Amino acid sequence: MRRFLAALFLTAMIPYVVTLAWTGRLDSEDVAGMPELFGLPEDTGDLKDAGSGDGSEWTPALGKIPASEPVVLLSRGSREYKVSAEECLPSLLAGQIPKDYGEETKKAQAVLLRTGLCLLADESGRIQENQLSEKGIEFMDRGELEQLWGETEFASSYEAMLEAVQATKGEVAAYSGAFEDGLIYPFYCRAATGKTRTLGEAYPYLRQAESPGDLKADGFLTILTISPGELAERISALPDAAPVSGEELLETLQIVERDEAGYVLQIQAGAKTYGGEEIREALRFPSDCYEFSEYDGKLQAVCRGIGDGYGFSQAGANELEKEGTLYQELLSHYFQNVEILKIWE
Repeated sequence: MRRFLAALFLTAMIPYVVTLAWTGRLDSEDVAGMPELFGLPEDTGDLKDAGSGDGSEWTPALGKIPASEPVVLLSRGSREYKVSAEECLPSLLAGQIPKDYGEETKKAQAVLLRTGLCLLADESGRIQENQLSEKGIEFMDRGELEQLWGETEFASSYEAMLEAVQATKGEVAAYSGAFEDGLIYPFYCRAATGKTRTLGEAYPYLRQAESPGDLKADGFLTILTISPGELAERISALPDAAPVSGEELLETLQIVERDEAGYVLQIQAGAKTYGGEEIREALRFPSDCYEFSEYDGKLQAVCRGIGDGYGFSQAGANELEKEGTLYQELLSHYFQNVEILKIWE
């Protein structure tokens, strides 16, 4: 199957070639194997030899451990394909983590991604493709991956994702606490602010972890200089906003509350108090950790971090890995009372 997957990526046989292998069955009686479907030989050699040269909507806070490996239902044209979770994971992982991050960091992310797939599966173990899209998880075809990585880096980069998935096959992250056991919600971000966040009693596995490696992430610091009038227009355009002028904004703009990691929880702008994430949207910033200062009649906004800052920080883990930290230890650093379970072979 691995050789098949390699051939699928490295052969432009039809426009809808996708970045995964197929289990060989359709829900209908029309059954075809992968070679028949794509016109490929059974044995195509290894990928390296054949090649061309980056949470709160998930419920519940603890999920049921599935009885077997889930499958994803994909529609391509008039046909529906049933694809195992393991076969999907390399392509999905490619869209979640930079290709140049370390092996152990990729493995940890693979465990979290697999956990997320299990949470999405219904009682029969099936996941609809639109469920993935709703969570921001997308299948990427070869052209998209080449655009992401570069054409000459495609083969080696995909191989790295595949190896991370195979090294953690069947492994998920589960909470082992005083009141209940179950799968955790796989919170992760590209980079926190030097420490991660907690999220209340519903998520007892989240801890405030020191994460100094975040500061080394590309794009960790974002600086925006904007006129009060323009920011007032952006804020006034938010859903349910109270209209505010630039002059009023200068007089009233203030951060009301931050959490323990420095993320903005409440901020006043004009006559209304907003959530930190609402003003983040107006600023078009990558995180809720930001601050303002007035400079030469304009506002300067500085943002730190990439993502919501909960759970596993990829950038922080990538730096910890350089000290010899393994993926199991990386997950233990960012989560508490969590164990890695192997639930299928």
